[in-house]
Amino acid sequence: CLVDTFINRERLRALATICKSYYQIKLQFLVSEFHFKDNEDAFKFIQDLGLVGYIVVKNEGQKNEYIYLDTKACRSAIIQQFERSKKVDIKGQI
Repeated sequence: CLVDTFINRERLRALATICKSYYQIKLQFLVSEFHFKDNEDAFKFIQDLGLVGYIVVKNEGQKNEYIYLDTKACRSAIIQQFERSKKVDIKGQI
């Protein structure tokens, strides 16, 4: 239960670090690295962060279709959310 409390914050920390290093990352990479159950779980995580506008689909409808997150464009939004997640209120709550 303790891990479930902090997992989203740690995923956000990792995503902030990844965004500083890469211009774009495939959604499948997020699924494997962040240990999501499937693409929909990863998409829900991105949606909760408000980053759906930064999802890009290449070769839509074709056999070699892939979906990626434009980390160059959303870098500042992710870093701001990570900074907000580090603050703890006066009662010690996250």
